[in-house]
Amino acid sequence: MPKFNPNPTPLESARRAAGFTRQKLSELSGVSVNTIKACEQGNRNINRSPVEDVLALAEALHTPIKKILNERSEPDA
Repeated sequence: MPKFNPNPTPLESARRAAGFTRQKLSELSGVSVNTIKACEQGNRNINRSPVEDVLALAEALHTPIKKILNERSEPDA
C-alpha cells in the first residue's frame, strides 16, 4: 500500500486527484516513472525539467501547467 505523503508536491497532488498511479501517468505522458518519482519526492525540480516533459504531464493530467509546477523558491538571477 502506498504511503500517504502529508506534504505532496503539486505534481503528486494532481496525479492523485486524477486517480493515476505513477505507472499510469508515465504511460499516458511518455515521461519515465523514475522522472515522475524524482519530481514527486523532491529529488528533481519539475520547474527545471524539459518543457516537453512538463507539457506532456500536464496534458495527461488534463490540468494547466502552472498547477503541477513547484512554488518559486529562488529569486530570478
